[in-house]
Amino acid sequence: MADLHNLDHTKWIFTLNTGAKMPAVGLGTWQSKPNEVREAVKAALKAGYRHIDTALAYGNEHEVGLGIKDSGVPRDQIWITTKLDNTWHHVVEDGITSSLKSLQTDYVDLYLMHWPSSTDPNDKKKHLSDWNFIKTWQEMQKLPASGRVKNIGVSNFAIPNLEKLLNDPSCKIVPAVNQIELHPNCPSPKLLKYNESKGIHCTAYSCLGSTDSPLYKDATLLKLAEAKGKTPQQCM
Repeated sequence: MADLHNLDHTKWIFTLNTGAKMPAVGLGTWQSKPNEVREAVKAALKAGYRHIDTALAYGNEHEVGLGIKDSGVPRDQIWITTKLDNTWHHVVEDGITSSLKSLQTDYVDLYLMHWPSSTDPNDKKKHLSDWNFIKTWQEMQKLPASGRVKNIGVSNFAIPNLEKLLNDPSCKIVPAVNQIELHPNCPSPKLLKYNESKGIHCTAYSCLGSTDSPLYKDATLLKLAEAKGKTPQQCM
C-alpha cells in the first residue's frame, strides 16, 4: 500500500498551452458512492493531492465541494476540474453556474466539454437538431473572460472531432486539455501524437483500467510488476 504521507508524485505539474500549471496527478470521482466522495476528497487533499476531478454528470459536485472545505486546504492551492454535461450543451452558462453552485466555489481551474455530443434533454437518444459541439465551444470560449473558469478544454474527443473544431473559423481558443481513456489496453498513440502536435495536453482517465479491470490479471503486466517488486497498479 502506498504511503499516503509521502506522495511526492502529487507535486508533479504540467504546463498547459495557457501557461497554467496543472497538478499532474489527481483524484477522479467517477463511480464514487454517495457519502464516500466527501471523505475521499478530504483524505486525498490532506494526503497531498491538489487536483480533484469531477463532472456535472457524476452527480457528486456538491459532495466534492464539501470535501474540499472539510480538508482545510486553501482554495487557491487546489485545482478543480469539472465538465459540462451533454444535455447542457446549448445552455453553457446554466451549466457552469450549476457546477459552481454545487462545488461552492467562485471558479474552476478547468472546465471541459464532457463529450462531443449535444444531446436532446427531452430525448437522450437524440442529438439536438439545431445545435452541435462547435456552437458549444463558441459559448465556452466566453467563460475565461468572466473569471469563473480559468481554462477550457474537451474530453473524449477523437481526431475527427478535434479537426472539425480546430478548423472552424469560430475556434479562437485551442483546448488546453483533451481528457481521454488511456491505459495499456487503450493506448491511443495516434490521438496522443495529434494532441501534442496541436499543443493540447492529454489527461488520462481510467488509467488503471477502471472498475474490475482485466489489466490486473494481465500476464505481461504481472510479470513486469513482479520484476520491479511493485503491484500492477503501481506499474501503470
